Amino acid sequence: MSRITLTADMTALLSGANGRVELCDDAGNPIGFFEPQPEQRGEYWPFTDEEVAEADKDTGPTCTLDDIAKRAGLL
Repeated sequence: MSRITLTADMTALLSGANGRVELCDDAGNPIGFFEPQPEQRGEYWPFTDEEVAEADKDTGPTCTLDDIAKRAGLL
């Protein structure tokens, strides 16, 4: 991945973003998108790193998307 260092003015503009922002050149042509990190959007992740690691270890029963669709009567 490449990295671009923003000017202070651009950083200030993007820091106020609450969601995905389309980036355009000075002629108005789209060149890409910026999406702020969740913590910058004010989102809250209620789980600790330890809780996530413990959940990742869970080897309980699993099912496929087809299993779920069958149970929902979609297949």
